[in-house]
Amino acid sequence: MTELDRAKFLKGIAAVALGGSALGELLSKLPGEAPPVLPPPVPEAAPMPLPSLSASSWPLGSMQVVSIGYKDATAMFPGKFPTLEKAAADMHPATSPKIEWLIPEGRKKGRAEHNFTQIFRTSYFISGVQMASRLYGDDLARLRVEALLRHLQDVENTLIWGHRMNEAHGETGHTVPLRAMGGTIEFKGEHLRLRPLRDLVLRRWADNWKDGYSEEYLGEVSLEVF
Repeated sequence: MTELDRAKFLKGIAAVALGGSALGELLSKLPGEAPPVLPPPVPEAAPMPLPSLSASSWPLGSMQVVSIGYKDATAMFPGKFPTLEKAAADMHPATSPKIEWLIPEGRKKGRAEHNFTQIFRTSYFISGVQMASRLYGDDLARLRVEALLRHLQDVENTLIWGHRMNEAHGETGHTVPLRAMGGTIEFKGEHLRLRPLRDLVLRRWADNWKDGYSEEYLGEVSLEVF
């Protein structure tokens, strides 16, 4: 598992979100098939060479991870995800799938409350033909931004409308836990705190060097309200 250059990757995402071309910036951080000719990613930056995808540079079955974080992700889209942005401003890591806290003030002062973490994942696939084509090159950068927006919107909606749940599903002896977090409609309060068990990352791996690459945004969070 390789930790990529997080700051430069986020800069590339932000450039696409703001309407700029970040093709070279993004693809130079995640190995892939390069188009024949690349335009400069931004006017003031020199073009960066793209590493080729090969067994020596990126073995099949290995995974690459970019640590993004919900706080930095929402900062790239100010005002678009207000509930997530507010909760991420006072973020405190969770240590287990169940979080607990005491209400510090109001008529419920001192009351114990709890919530559960929920996994959010947004997956997409890039074919090898698309990666190798200049025609589809910019689509890769846009696809990453669109998937990130969908992911953040999913978290935003759940932070508001989510219903707390911790149940076992399946047949006897083969059950799996199903957890979901409650949102602001269920927990009344003005103060929001995001509790990530796994902060937001982008994971990427090769399904087959010729067939394409799978990517997904992944995070597991809960919400504390008081």
